[in-house]
Amino acid sequence: MQKYNEYKEGDELAKVLALLLYVQREYSYIDKLSQSASKDLALYHTREALRDYNSLLNSGKINDPEAINLSKSIRFDAVNKELAFIRAINSLPELRETVSYISASALTLAAKMKVSREYLLASNALNHLKSRGIQVSDPEKLSQELEIHKQDLSQELDVDVSAIESLSQNKSLMSYLFKKGEE
Repeated sequence: MQKYNEYKEGDELAKVLALLLYVQREYSYIDKLSQSASKDLALYHTREALRDYNSLLNSGKINDPEAINLSKSIRFDAVNKELAFIRAINSLPELRETVSYISASALTLAAKMKVSREYLLASNALNHLKSRGIQVSDPEKLSQELEIHKQDLSQELDVDVSAIESLSQNKSLMSYLFKKGEE
């Protein structure tokens, strides 16, 4: 799992937005913040995101290990400081820079979590195939075996069939897994 140690003004809000994107697959929070034309709008959209994040926390829908890890790393005292930082901004260029940084950081964090989840799922699928005596000779064969066994893998790994289908079509991930397995 990833560690989230470095800090820059806006990082904690970015974590909140990244979690909303990752769990709900909803870009609107990031889009609204990044397009805020005033400090008032930026704070309003941030409040909306924080409200929905709290609702998400209370719903128990954060169950992915990466999402749980990121959620636990959010420091709400720093979120308050970031809100105060946004409130103290006096120029539109500085506001645009700040909301752009927060939005870009959120997108980056969400992408890291997605890639990590896909890699973990692919590794588990490959290990499952190996445990059943299915050997693969190249990335293309791995893709084929995933496609052939997608129903079984879906049930064993407790994921939608579409997730296995997506993995089998991800040629770069298949190549990476195959090379990693050869090491």
